This record gives sequence, C-alpha cells and structure tokens, in this order.
Amino acid sequence: MKLQIMKSGDIVRPIFQFHKHGLDKLMALCFLWISGCASMNNRPTELLPTRSTYTTGPFAIHSHKKMTQMDPIVQELESLTRQVSSRIGGPVSGQDKKVDVYIFADEPSFQHFLHYYHPELPSRRAYFIATEKSRSVYTYQGDHLMEDLRHESTHAIVNLTHPGLPLWLDEGLAEAFEHPDGDRSPDPHLERFLSDVNSGFKPDLKRLESIADVRKLTPRDYREAWAWVEWGMAGPEVASKAFRSYLDDVMRLGESEAVVALKRLSSRWSESSADRPAPQLAMLAWIGSKSSRSELPEKGSIDTAIKQTRLQNSDVEKKTSELKRSTLSSKRNTPGFYGRIYESLFGRN
Repeated sequence: MKLQIMKSGDIVRPIFQFHKHGLDKLMALCFLWISGCASMNNRPTELLPTRSTYTTGPFAIHSHKKMTQMDPIVQELESLTRQVSSRIGGPVSGQDKKVDVYIFADEPSFQHFLHYYHPELPSRRAYFIATEKSRSVYTYQGDHLMEDLRHESTHAIVNLTHPGLPLWLDEGLAEAFEHPDGDRSPDPHLERFLSDVNSGFKPDLKRLESIADVRKLTPRDYREAWAWVEWGMAGPEVASKAFRSYLDDVMRLGESEAVVALKRLSSRWSESSADRPAPQLAMLAWIGSKSSRSELPEKGSIDTAIKQTRLQNSDVEKKTSELKRSTLSSKRNTPGFYGRIYESLFGRN
C-alpha cells in the first residue's frame, strides 16, 4: 500500500492505491494500528508532572494537580521569595530567568525520573539542578515536602541573585530558610548544633571555606554552615554588616569575578572584630544565647526527640509539644550558659 496526502481546500484526505496483495497489507496495517492504540492507552504517564503549571515570581510550578494562588505550595514559595529578598538582598533579577519547580505525585515517580535522566545522582528527597539553559527544582508530595521545597528553592533564588557564592554559604542559606512558615516548632538546627558543640565539636569557618565538593559536606558541616549564616543575618551589628557587605559584593560582581576577586568572609569577620572576641567565640555565644536550655543538651539526646516529633502527629504528642513549649517559654527570661557568655560579651539584647 502506498499512502499519499492530497489537499483540497481546507480538507486533508488520504488516497489509497492498491497493488498486488494490497488488501492483505491493508488488513495487516489495520491490525497493527489497533494494537498500537491499545498500547498507547496502557502507556505509563509522562515522567515529568506537567499537567498543570502555575507561575508566581521567578517560579513556574508544575504539578499533576491544578494549583491556585491559595495552594500551600504557592504561598510557601511566595513567602520564601520575600524572606530571602529582605534578608540577603534582591529582588530577583531579570524576569526572563525562571525556575521550574516539578512536584511529583509520589516518591516512586520522582525516583523513576531521577534514575532515567540523572542516574549519576544519589537517591535524595529533592534536588536543585542548574544547567546553562535551565534551573529546576525536583521534589515530591510527602511528609517533608515544604522543608525540601524551601531548601532547594532557596538554592534556586540564590543562583539567580548571588551566583558565585562559596559552597558552605550556599548550603547554609538553604538550611536557614528551609523551616516552613506553618511549622511553629523551634528550628531543629539550634539544638542539634549545640549538641555537636557539647560533644566536643569546634566551629571552624576557614575549614568550611576550603570544602568545594558538596559530597564532602557532612550533616555536621551543614549545621555549622547554618550557624554562621544565622549569626551573619541576625547577629551583632559588626557581624551582620560584614555579612551583608559580602553578599552585596557578590551580587554586584557576578559569578565569574566574585569567586576570585572577593576576600573570604572569615577574613572579613576577623578584621571587623579585631578589638572584640574571635568570630568563633562570638558566634558560639550568640547562637547559644538563643537556646531556652539552661545547660547544653546531653550528647545524642536531640536527634531522636526531633525525629519523633516530625514523624508523629497524634493528639497526645501535640499536647505534649505544647506543654513543653509553654514550659520552655517560661524560662526564656533566665539566660542559660551561652546566654550568660553572650551577655558578658555584648550586653543584653
């Protein structure tokens, strides 16, 4: 059988010309066509969730379900954009630069996509991937959606506004902004970091600055990066001023120049505190003053409690958490060990 297409006016119609055994071939073709339709009906869904797209700020949110402005995912990303812009500078430059956010329906579809397109990547709950042509966040509907979404989307915003940040600072900012708006529990980074210190860990920013491979960052490194970033964003004026100046320089110079031209943040902080306590001691005292504990937590006691709080949502646990928070809040007027160190260095807040 030979198939030709003849166009007559606005009508396109096929014309069949039969040769020897043409009818047999036509019947075989029809059988294949019917079989093909059955296969297409049973084919798996597309790997990327692109059924619905909602755009807000720099984000184009792709999902299997329709989204509106009132969707928690949309509101979380809008809030995150405002927070990052107000605390480290912005706004997001260039509306032509967009970030695609893909929310998979479940973990299996997310993992299937990663194994197909990025088999070299280790298995994780979420990713931000930047190429020369695109910036994309990938995650899935699950218990940690908002936390993972905020973490990776912070990477995306920072990639737009401050390209060229060192690895530790990029990850520290993502850790600092990952706590969801709707989660009123204390940021778990605080007590985990103090637990690290209690076990003998000593913060060392120069060591963090020397790490250029994300695979070499340990969970403890992430917590230390969070502590330095929190101190830089909300700590004493001498620290926050040097921190903001560094970020402004990165935004002004861009990625190619910032990496080589800028003096490291550890050096800036050391110079700005020449007549004050060393940055390590000052940061540790300030972070410690934010804890409601009168003493440092026991080694190993923090991670387990926080894990249970995140995984369980029973009414009993909620009441226990509320009681614990009310008990802690009644002790906030009494400075703990680190609070007393901080007051001796900088006075009362």
